[in-house]
Amino acid sequence: MRFIIYDKKDDMIATIPFDKELLNPKKYANTDRALYFDMSVEYDNVNSKDKKAGYWSGSTHTIPIEIYSEEKDGVLSPLGIMTYYGNNKGKYDKYLYEMQNVNLANLVILHGDSLRVDITNRNIDLP
Repeated sequence: MRFIIYDKKDDMIATIPFDKELLNPKKYANTDRALYFDMSVEYDNVNSKDKKAGYWSGSTHTIPIEIYSEEKDGVLSPLGIMTYYGNNKGKYDKYLYEMQNVNLANLVILHGDSLRVDITNRNIDLP
């Protein structure tokens, strides 16, 4: 199973492997714990500033994401995103530069809770 993320503003789509932790991003807010996931962007720009982030498989760019967030007055906001280069899990010590990739990753933080509520309201049983 995968999550499909669509950023209407940039008209970009990414997929992320299913992980229930992504449905509860508030649990990580205001802590020193980050959410981690791999975000695969089909037909990402091969010449972008993020071209070394993660790895490429044909036209699919898989970007490892480490994202921190904060909650203030009931509103969850992304604080920072890091990545690493290559396809061997490494230290998240590189920045994500392209705003379209940042926006896609931020959607996980901004909409994870509402997706969980929707799943619950529709009585969807997830593994």
